[in-house]
Amino acid sequence: MAKGYGVWLFRQVGRSIELTDLGQRLRGITGRLYAAQEEARTLLAGHRKLVGGHLRTGAVAPFHVMPILQKLKGIHPEVAFSLRFGNSAAVLRSMQRYEVDIGILANLRVGDARLHIQFLRRDEVVLLMRCDHPLARRASVTY
Repeated sequence: MAKGYGVWLFRQVGRSIELTDLGQRLRGITGRLYAAQEEARTLLAGHRKLVGGHLRTGAVAPFHVMPILQKLKGIHPEVAFSLRFGNSAAVLRSMQRYEVDIGILANLRVGDARLHIQFLRRDEVVLLMRCDHPLARRASVTY
């Protein structure tokens, strides 16, 4: 590099070689470049292994998401989590706007190629009513 610029980075002093003033200044710059390169490698390796980072989560209710995040936190304690709650439509909008990384919804019917849907579980939903309500006489109720 020094040859291409016509400058001297080293000088001979007796039987040894030392950096010139310009060489010392360049050493400071290249040291910072090396440190930045190592920092970038650490960052990228950490994301591949889920070491550190931040997972932004949208959910319809705490009881759906808390057991999942608790398990993830046990597996990846270095990852930070943030939560945003809303109805299914609001969580879907947050996903489409890249405001959250994952969404945990009670119900989703959408054809968005940007989103991957993974079913976690089927919840039992019950209808409660007074015994004297007209629907109580039916064998089943559909919606």
